[in-house]
Amino acid sequence: MPGFLSTIKALLVACFIVTLCSVNRRWRATKQRIMISQSLGSGVETTNRSDYFTVVDIKTSERLSTEFNRDILVEAYNTMISRLRLEVLRSLEQESWPDLSVERQKLLLTTKGVLERLKEHSGFHLQLLEIPRSWLSSVLRNRYYDYSSNNCTTIETNSKGSGKFLEMWFNATCYSDMHQTIAHQMLRERAPRFLRISMPPKSNVDDAKAILTFMTLIEHAVLDANGDIITRDLDVVPIRCRESWVYDNLTRVDINTIEIYDEVFSAHQFFGKQFYHATLETLIRLVPYLSFLRQNPQIKIHLGYHHPFLPLLGISNRRIVVAPRVRGKLVYMPAGGGCGNQPVFPIQLLSETLRRSTNSRNRDTMLLIQRSAAKTRKFKYHDEIVAALRNEARLVGLRMAVFSDDPLPSLTETVDLFSRAVIVISPHGAGAANLLFAHPGTVLIEALHPSSSHYPNLCFASMAQALGLRYHGLFKESGVTETTVTELLTPVLNYIRRTISSGIDEHHVHCFINHVHGDIPSKITIQFAEHQCI
Repeated sequence: MPGFLSTIKALLVACFIVTLCSVNRRWRATKQRIMISQSLGSGVETTNRSDYFTVVDIKTSERLSTEFNRDILVEAYNTMISRLRLEVLRSLEQESWPDLSVERQKLLLTTKGVLERLKEHSGFHLQLLEIPRSWLSSVLRNRYYDYSSNNCTTIETNSKGSGKFLEMWFNATCYSDMHQTIAHQMLRERAPRFLRISMPPKSNVDDAKAILTFMTLIEHAVLDANGDIITRDLDVVPIRCRESWVYDNLTRVDINTIEIYDEVFSAHQFFGKQFYHATLETLIRLVPYLSFLRQNPQIKIHLGYHHPFLPLLGISNRRIVVAPRVRGKLVYMPAGGGCGNQPVFPIQLLSETLRRSTNSRNRDTMLLIQRSAAKTRKFKYHDEIVAALRNEARLVGLRMAVFSDDPLPSLTETVDLFSRAVIVISPHGAGAANLLFAHPGTVLIEALHPSSSHYPNLCFASMAQALGLRYHGLFKESGVTETTVTELLTPVLNYIRRTISSGIDEHHVHCFINHVHGDIPSKITIQFAEHQCI
């Protein structure tokens, strides 16, 4: 009997220890989720998402689970927005519309301390997507590149979207020798600066955490022709083109003539009817919230026009409101889209989302963008350029294709052309916005065009930096039209030769080429960074 009692006692002690360990594990897991919830924002419960928190070192944030990625983070953020929406709808105040004849205070999101004002203002409900900086490598692309030009002096000192901007915010340097732009730089060398692009002042100066984007829910507001939000006492101006001096004059508008909806998502901005701006400055406002919008199909979306990419984002044209002004009992105002300088997280998210629409893994195309004869900034010697590029493409085993805007290819063809591109040659124009479909590391050779102020516009250089593309800017005072075959072939051949003769990174894919140009021997291994080619 004493032996039996000793056995029972030992079993009870063992059960107690096992139970205690189990409770301790559950407590630690709960504590981890609470800390993650605090990192992601207030009001989040993550008890159903324990699968990707199990191996995260929360206290130091030095490492993340291999299962944690951008998609999981975005889904958690959308859950936060959904819960905030329900809270606001339950407490929505009685209708109180602004008097449009009265001038209100303008609140620009470029104002210092604006996030604090949004958070504290009555009828406004702010939600940040804020994470530890140590998580950025699981959320953003990790490889970026310096850029090149035949005229770095002009680009760095006298351009719209100046090279000084590229240096200041992307830590990117312009080189006349393209070879110096082949190797990549890591995220840690870029993120401290570029996280501030098109974000409110002082919003990303904390060394420990980073705001990727934010959303404000606003009660009873008017959305105007520029994407500004008008409430009883404020005109809220998101970060957009010409936010400091172009406004919609509503003083003579009868508010009762403006269509009203229960819930409206504000995506439209100034220039929002033009393809470039609508793509890179309005769609990036939508893309962080696709899951939320799909779960709430009754929410209308204010846009400048029915964008051709909407089907790829899972957004039905039936919910799009194309009107100068609309009213919403509850308005969703996401972070602004910037003007030619997009915030990095949303534009990368847009690119990754759009690229899921193609199953092609081949990268085998040299792509030339053609602007139609009815437009400016077109290559005068287009036919000669096509012939020369086709010959060079053949010699290195690539196919040569032309993306023309007259007639415009189908969406399927557009996706296929740009997703298969190794190198894209383009006159300055909106067609280059389709590089959202391109793989990281793809080269854009852009013929820059001087404006009326005689400086080139570097909006696509900025886009290339944000997306981790390689970029060469070809600039001449006479403009795009007079660009010669030789001037374009020089950077094309330089890129091909440099890429063939040097390894890119540890993720390269070998593509054997039977013929190459010039003095490079045959059957050389050509290494395109990170992605399959031929």
